[in-house]
Amino acid sequence: MPITAPARTLLDLAATLPERPLERALDEAVVRCLLREADLTVALATAPRRAGAARLGGLLDEDLGTTVTRSKAGSASSHSSGRRSCRRRG
Repeated sequence: MPITAPARTLLDLAATLPERPLERALDEAVVRCLLREADLTVALATAPRRAGAARLGGLLDEDLGTTVTRSKAGSASSHSSGRRSCRRRG
């Protein structure tokens, strides 16, 4: 069964979601370690003219993880910025 990578899903959502829900979806993906900023940068570079790409790229200029509360992010593993430390599985 084919699945879409989180970065591609966010790129698709950026074409239709209002600003705040899009920002929240992006932050949730980062906090849940589903997405790294580099993943999104690559997705945007491969589809710069896709609907929503400019909006999503604009969110990269802001602090990621800022719409998720510390309690939801898991305060034991959060940095002071509210983001969790994520390790990629090899």
